Amino acid sequence: MELKGKIILVVEDNKTINRQLTLILSKHGALVIQAKDGLEAVGKAQNDKPDVILMDLLMPVMDGLTAIKSLRADPSTKEIPVIMLTGSKNSDDRDQCLAYGANSYVTKPAPGQKVVEAIKDVL
Repeated sequence: MELKGKIILVVEDNKTINRQLTLILSKHGALVIQAKDGLEAVGKAQNDKPDVILMDLLMPVMDGLTAIKSLRADPSTKEIPVIMLTGSKNSDDRDQCLAYGANSYVTKPAPGQKVVEAIKDVL
């Protein structure tokens, strides 16, 4: 399954990583929308109803865990799959992300194909 026509919200405060993910996902046919922090992500998820959210764990304004908690509490966004992106290889972080409602967890820097596969898995 390609990602053609799928709307993917990339939530990443690092501009370089955000650009790389957008390029990779666009090459696979996805429509990419972007947010720079968790607060912006919650608003975009409510308005744009993405098929999947790629969410950085550590961000300014609102971190990824707080954003997931908000998404899961809202009936209009609670079913949107969320894949956490983090530089941490700590299994406690992974477990915490999943406990907060993430559907999957990818450690950065992740090869593009690993991110695409994670998206396909949650779809």
